Amino acid sequence: MIHCEEILAIVNEYLDGELDKETSAKLDRHLAGCAACRTLIENLEHTIALYAQGHAVDVPPDACQHLTDLLRDRWATKFPTDRQAE
Repeated sequence: MIHCEEILAIVNEYLDGELDKETSAKLDRHLAGCAACRTLIENLEHTIALYAQGHAVDVPPDACQHLTDLLRDRWATKFPTDRQAE
C-alpha cells in the first residue's frame, strides 16, 4: 500500500511512465480511493500539458514583483538564516 506522503517522492516517475508495474499499480489503487492525490496528479498533468503547448504569457511587472516577494518571504520563514536576523 502506498501512502499520500510517498506519492510526492515518486510522482515524477509516475507521470513520466518510469515506475515499475507493481509500484504503478499500487499508486493507481491509491489514486482510486484518494481524492487529494488524484487532484494533485490531475493538476500536474494539466500543468505539464500547458507547458508543452509552449505559449508565452505576459505577466504584469507588479504581479512578478508581488510573487517574488511572496516566495522570498515564505522561503525566509521556512528556512531562516543568521543573515535574515540582521
